[in-house]
Amino acid sequence: MRMRSIEWLVVSAAGVIFSACSAEVLPSEPSVGVSEQALRGGQDLKFSEFTDPAGTGGAGATETRVLIVRAAQYQRLFGHAAPKEVDFAAGDVVVFYSAGVKRTGGYDAAVVRIQQNPRQLEITTQLSSPGAGCPVTQSLTQPHVLVKFRPDFRIRGVRFLRDDIVRDCTQPGPFCGGIAAIPCPGLGSCVDAPGDGCDPDKGGADCGGVCECNVLALCVPGFVFDSSPDVCDCVPDPSQDPCAAVRCAAGTHCEAADGTAECVPNGPFCGGLLGLPCPGAGSCVDDPSDDCDPDMGGADCGGMCICNVVSRCPPNMIFDPSPKVCSCVPLVNPCATVLCITGTHCEVIAGEPNCIPNDSQACGSNVCAPGQVCCNASCGICTPPGQFCIQIACN
Repeated sequence: MRMRSIEWLVVSAAGVIFSACSAEVLPSEPSVGVSEQALRGGQDLKFSEFTDPAGTGGAGATETRVLIVRAAQYQRLFGHAAPKEVDFAAGDVVVFYSAGVKRTGGYDAAVVRIQQNPRQLEITTQLSSPGAGCPVTQSLTQPHVLVKFRPDFRIRGVRFLRDDIVRDCTQPGPFCGGIAAIPCPGLGSCVDAPGDGCDPDKGGADCGGVCECNVLALCVPGFVFDSSPDVCDCVPDPSQDPCAAVRCAAGTHCEAADGTAECVPNGPFCGGLLGLPCPGAGSCVDDPSDDCDPDMGGADCGGMCICNVVSRCPPNMIFDPSPKVCSCVPLVNPCATVLCITGTHCEVIAGEPNCIPNDSQACGSNVCAPGQVCCNASCGICTPPGQFCIQIACN
């Protein structure tokens, strides 16, 4: 379902009136460098989306679409200065679009087109709304977007256009039941799958089913309830967890440092068929980047090590929270004064600093080849991830 409409912008949310007579903001003549022929046919402008680390304050609680051409406008609208990546003095122009407060998640706001026509700038916004069957979080959200662009002409006027869509998510939930009695995620319930030819009420004891989420749980602060059949559980609140909407490549996972989401390499391999332990006080958790899910029958899934504890250490020692260590180490790191060449890093092997390739890891007194993991540091044994490794103590 798609809806289109055109709206003329008269007053911005910052209280700035755009008209042909406001020469300071919207001059009547384009600057040199843009031909009248190009403007007559319309010119698509390149723009980029950005995030303001300081947030948007109270702006956008109701539907707002505004063009910001001066630093003072930005300050008045959001209550703080624009981030460093926006340079109004150099000619940057910002578009802020907010769809207002929504009762659930599942909405996405975007600017899909900016075009300069002979008489005015035309900006097309899009609100993607959840339709039937779409999973949504049960919390108030405010879908919004900030984009910037740098025109090489003077803006005469501006109008906003809509190109809103409604997504269709009428897809069945995950498979459940069957001979293996596969459970549903979270608090989901397994119901008979209609039209599969198997009826549990007519002797089909091993019929497969589909998961439904027909409960609504109260979550602890910082979490919201995701009612999709794939989750049906409390999940980190996307408005508080920068990693909630980030998908990282295989072999990496998202971590939030100072409020900024970043994809970082996974910790050492653990778990699997042999139940490989993590170094120190580390914990083994499921690797979200692989295709094996321990909650969906993958009892022997491999995992990755994380270090979610902080331990008190004896004098002259300090706690190293990296997943490869997760234990107390000498206060003076032998690698502290070692400079390694590009493509290598320093690790302590047998108490001595050694520069090893970035795609390798130390394993006791040995160094694992690229693509291998340390499965027994005591003996210095390296294997491909998930393969057999003898678990004995060598020193």
